[in-house]
Amino acid sequence: SSSSSSSSSSSCGAAAAAAAKPAIDLDDDLALYEALVACDDRTISGTIRRSLDIFLQAFRLYGPRGVFVSFNGGKDAVVIMHLARAALAKHKAESGTTGSSERLRVIYFLSKNEFPEVHKFVTEEVDRYSLELHTYETNFVAGLKECIGGEGHAHLGFVLGTRKGDPNCGEQRYFEPSSEWMPPFMRINPILDWDYGQIWKFLRWSGLGYPSLYDRGYTSLGGTHDTWENPHLRCPDGTYMPAHALSDWSLERAGRSARQSSSVDCELAEQPPALNEKEARTVGLVVVGDEILKGRTEDTNTRYALKKFQEYGMKLKRVSVIPDSEDDIVEELRRQITSCDVVVTSGGLGPTHDDVTLYAVARALGQRMTQNQEMVNLIRRKKEMQKQQEKDDPSVGVSPSISAEIMDTESARDYERVDSALTTAERRMCNLPENSKLRTPKPGKWPILQCGRIFILPGVPQFFEEKLDIICETYFTKRQSFLNTVHLSVDELKIVEALDSVVEAFPTVVFGCYPNFAPDAVIRTKVTVEGDNQDEVTKAVDSFVSHPAVAGNPKAAIEIESGK
Repeated sequence: SSSSSSSSSSSCGAAAAAAAKPAIDLDDDLALYEALVACDDRTISGTIRRSLDIFLQAFRLYGPRGVFVSFNGGKDAVVIMHLARAALAKHKAESGTTGSSERLRVIYFLSKNEFPEVHKFVTEEVDRYSLELHTYETNFVAGLKECIGGEGHAHLGFVLGTRKGDPNCGEQRYFEPSSEWMPPFMRINPILDWDYGQIWKFLRWSGLGYPSLYDRGYTSLGGTHDTWENPHLRCPDGTYMPAHALSDWSLERAGRSARQSSSVDCELAEQPPALNEKEARTVGLVVVGDEILKGRTEDTNTRYALKKFQEYGMKLKRVSVIPDSEDDIVEELRRQITSCDVVVTSGGLGPTHDDVTLYAVARALGQRMTQNQEMVNLIRRKKEMQKQQEKDDPSVGVSPSISAEIMDTESARDYERVDSALTTAERRMCNLPENSKLRTPKPGKWPILQCGRIFILPGVPQFFEEKLDIICETYFTKRQSFLNTVHLSVDELKIVEALDSVVEAFPTVVFGCYPNFAPDAVIRTKVTVEGDNQDEVTKAVDSFVSHPAVAGNPKAAIEIESGK
């Protein structure tokens, strides 16, 4: 059989004992609901009830025919499918439609790289539980359009197995409208708060089946082309422990390669095309370092970045200073890549235990850390050149350029001068997120590390500034921004009505109001008016200064300043 409901034995230590299974009639949907509600295991009872409530809301809002459950056969999909079965039965009972023939509707995107075991499992589950299966052998967006079109473009809810921390999922909520570049529908995320451990606790407690691959060391299923056994479950004899035995849940995706297409669990759609940096208009900055938060090092990089982005007409939407904590960096990166066109990081690139930025970038983007052969070759070439230079002129010494520009520590320079083999520090330099690109827009300069829409820069101000200059000059389009400043001799309370009026009338223009509380100040209020269109900025200024609250106030001496 392609499914399993119990753990396999392991030669490298017995897996955790199976949870005690309640006596549940798995084929009776309403009995399943009652058993789930009655669960007394505190580690999962609360999440089960919360998820069932979300399902009941979904069926109330969209009706049984308006809810599709994503069922790709993975562990998360198995959980939401059975929760949906139970909740639908409860919904029918409460609405007095128990005798209706409406079945649970599930959607399945069949890939040419699907595991045979998963395909067989999905087919068996559909038959066993009389599910209404909608299969699409196409990409997610095309399949969704076809599905939604077939329903007469009705308002539909798609239930996903999204969990917090899933790659590219950002800050989704239980009910989340689809992204603008996707067909319109409501994403429903009933297991958003579940973690890896709770997924397996639920499956083993309930006795529900799952693909047998999970008993053979697989912990996250993609396709046959990008998924293999989790190396952290490998035993000395070459066998693998079952998925539920994984102790470090952050390693759930260690058996997955870079995502060639996005997960249906997360977006139920392909990711939009990679942004052309020339089109970028907004940017986020993540500054990493305990030394900055503790006041031991001054953060000059933020000030420099702000001026540089302003020079290029880029809107800096968010700046965050984050401790040397991988989880904190991951959380912030995910927040910024969902709201900014481009993200720049500063710091945390050294070889010591607290330099975790690269690992955080990999986790935030759902990628593995792998040895980057391009970086290996680059360092070896640099070392050979330096060795030859030392041979020709011993006074030259070792150039710091090999590592100092990418690492934030002097120790990264310590390697054997006479040996072209890589040292530990250099090997760490070569361990990068697997989709990393080494961008070398200027010959002779150390490459700039880019991963997706994230530019990863060192925290040393000298190198940060140099690389940021190159990024802006090479990859961004300089856009002119127009700024006028209105200086007023009255307090800001006197001009609130005028300011509210122009803010509403000119939505593409950005207004700022800055009071001056110095007792002897002549200029009491400064209003900034900024935008990409000079005519709009001029009209906004004229409208503001001609408003009765300003023009009609004899004490409101006005001075207009441009470009500052």
